[in-house]
Formats: sequence, structure tokens, C-alpha cells
Amino acid sequence: MHPAVENLYKAKEILDELNLTFWLEAGTLLLAYRDGKVDETDTDICVFDIQTVLNNLHLFENVGFEVHKIYTHPSGLATELTLKRNNIKMDIWTREFRNGEGWWLSFDGDKYIPHHVDEKYFDTLGKLDIWGFEWNIPSSIEEYLEKIYGPNWRIPDPNWRWNTDPFCIDYDYPIEGPELAVIIKTFERENVLFRLIESIENIPRYHLYIADDSSKFSEEKEALYTRLTEQGHTIVRLPYDSGLPAGRNACMDLVTEDYILLLDDDFVIPKDFNISLAINKLRGNVGIVCGSLRTLVGDVAHYEHTLKIEKRRLYKLPPDNGIDLGLNFFVAKKEVFNDVRWDNRFKIGGEHLDFFLQLKGSKWKVLYEERFYAYHLQVENNTEYTIKRDRKDSWPIFADKWDIDGVQEHGGGFYDYREPW
Repeated sequence: MHPAVENLYKAKEILDELNLTFWLEAGTLLLAYRDGKVDETDTDICVFDIQTVLNNLHLFENVGFEVHKIYTHPSGLATELTLKRNNIKMDIWTREFRNGEGWWLSFDGDKYIPHHVDEKYFDTLGKLDIWGFEWNIPSSIEEYLEKIYGPNWRIPDPNWRWNTDPFCIDYDYPIEGPELAVIIKTFERENVLFRLIESIENIPRYHLYIADDSSKFSEEKEALYTRLTEQGHTIVRLPYDSGLPAGRNACMDLVTEDYILLLDDDFVIPKDFNISLAINKLRGNVGIVCGSLRTLVGDVAHYEHTLKIEKRRLYKLPPDNGIDLGLNFFVAKKEVFNDVRWDNRFKIGGEHLDFFLQLKGSKWKVLYEERFYAYHLQVENNTEYTIKRDRKDSWPIFADKWDIDGVQEHGGGFYDYREPW
């Protein structure tokens, strides 16, 4: 076995152990498919989730790989890991998926070279049987190779230059990362809102949309809103107690960005916030990726379920190959909200289940990514907030809308929505 192929085998064993999908890429892919050969000095593979690779570098080091270089773009959105073993280089890349395109950067010193091709080549990977094993490759492989190497890809070109010649290079393509619309609905809890706004600076690029239907605005909050407005963010002031759905929908009416991050005002964004973990899963008809919420001591809140309505009961069941219901902490494609909105008849209570039930009946899928997380820090609520938060008058509306009597919790009791508990 050639040492370069042995390196690929060793990497495959680790990636399989980590339950990660990888495929042959770049020159390794071309030589393997076209010539049945391996580059004797350099191999290239690609993974959807390079963060898990970076978190487990010790597994590669345990089998003789040395970390040669980790290239990252300042936005944190593009990464290339270079390892060495048997004096042969192995590059492990990732792809970023935005607006139907899979894109990546090559690093030529301090120069970033953007490439992109249609994401369809990665939605379902093809197979190549070589070197005694079946390897993943992009689908529609000959079409894909033409997108990278041009129409003459079948003819070896000794003058090929990786940093200038790929047909998929596009210097006009934005490499700074997608700008997010960050939607926050707040009500009577300005102290937690201040805390959240301070933590949002951990997000690389964002446009804030804050909907506020509080009864009063302190001087401190007015000063905050003035500063945010001057920075180009959007504050939506609503009539008192307009409700959670009305606030979110009012923000959605103004959004121009392609991706939306939904937050509650008592969340806190962590310093290692990684929006790419979620955005990279927004491919095809995946419209929403829900994250997890943690406490400061690391406890994780789970709310992943599949939903089923049967005999006038809504059943919340364990997840099975995807979810129908997640937390109200998610990243979504803007297009989702052309089909699904929050129901303005609700103030609070029922709007969450209603939104995800609408999604279940649409073309959009929901996924869950636990490593995409924020902190949910409970605070002592003021009396006005508590009174409004604990009311149950929206639940009969929810029950009538979906023609059910209540919900059967997984492993729990039955909640009668027509006579709220």
C-alpha cells in the first residue's frame, strides 16, 4: 500500500470513529477518478464538520500525524487543516453552504481565494471503488470535475496552478461570511436585554431587529436604542402587550438578510459561538436548525420531539431521523417565513407549538445541532412580566385551531388545553 493511501485509510478510520462524513477532493479526487492513481506527496479530503476534527486532533496524532498548519479566515467561517504523516501532506477542508452554493477558500500566503459550486454535488455523495475500498466523492462527478478543472479535465496539464487556474474561482464572491438578521422580542425585562446585547458582540456580522412592547422605557434603555439605531440596527416599538408572535412577525416584515437567528431576551451568546455549525446544515429543504440551551454549569436543555395528532391529542414523541419541534433558539433561511409565520392571535403560550406544527405541514425540514448553543440564564422576573408570562388564555385558541383537546407529553402527563392547567 502506498504511504499516501495508508494516510487516507488512517484518516478514514478516525473520521468513521467520529461519525463524520468525508469525501475525496481536489487533486486526490481528480487523479483517483481519472487515472486510478494517488498523489505521492499531497492528499486532499473534505468534511462537513471540521470543528469536530479540530476538537479531536489527538486522535490523528496518536496514529502518527503531525499538525503542520491550521489556516483560518478572520471571520472564522473557512478552515483548512494540514497534517503530515510519512512525510506526505494531507489537507482537510470544509465547505460553507449559502444560498444554494458550497464554497471554500484556498489560502495562498495572506491571500484568500474564494471558490464556489452548486451545493447539489454534496447533498447526496457518490461512490468510487479504488484502493480496496469504496470512497465518497461528490455526485455527478464528471460534471463536478468540469466545474473545477474546466472542459479539458480528462487531459493531464503539467502547467496547472492551484491558485490561479480553477474554473470555480470567483473573486467577486463575498468571503466575509453571511450577515445575520438577529431577531429579539423583549417585554418588561430590560436588565436581561442589556446582558444579551452585550454578548451579541460575539457574533461576527449581524443586523439586530428588536421588537419591544413594554409599558415603559427607562433612560438607560432609550440610550441603548439610540446607540443601536445610530449603528444601523432596527428597533420596533409596539403597542403595550402586543404579544410574542406580533413582535417576531413585525421584525420579519423588515428583514433583508438571508439568514435569521432567533433569540429570547434572557439568552446570552457564548464567546465561542459558532454560527457555521447551524448554517452549514441549511441545505436543500432544511429550513431551520435548532440549537441547545445551557446553564453556566453546562447543563443542556433538550426539547427535541416529533409531533403527531391522533384522536384529538397532540403527542410529543422522541425524535426519529430528524425533529418536528425544537427550542426557540434557531437559525433559519429567510424563505421559510414566506410560508410560515407566528399566529398573532396568541400573546404567549401555544405560539411555539403552533409555529412548529405549521413547519411540519410545510416543505421545510427541522434539524437539531447540540453544539450550536447559547446560555439561558434564568432571572427573577418582575411582577408585570410574570403575570403576562403565566397566563393561559392562548391555549384554547391553539386547541381550536388544531382541533385537539390537549397534549400528551412524552413520559409525562396530559395537559388539557381547553381547560388550562
